Amino acid sequence: MAVQPVSSDGEDLFLICFVDDPTSVSRKSPHFGAGRAAHRRLEKELATTRAELEGAIRNLETSSDEQKQVNQEALSLNEEYQSTNES
Repeated sequence: MAVQPVSSDGEDLFLICFVDDPTSVSRKSPHFGAGRAAHRRLEKELATTRAELEGAIRNLETSSDEQKQVNQEALSLNEEYQSTNES
């Protein structure tokens, strides 16, 4: 990504270009460091989000396993009560 300041009709604007080849971006550009910093920040945010998502998935799997166990116990008790009721 390359960012260049542009003036149009007295307005200060930024021209943003998405470049396929990262080596074509001038490393001497004053905005190059800001782009790299934003990229690092987004990478860090993505890693944090992934870690939180993995934790949430583990918690969900644990809850699901616990719910299955509770359901099995309830089914077993129900069968026991039904057997006692039929006697």
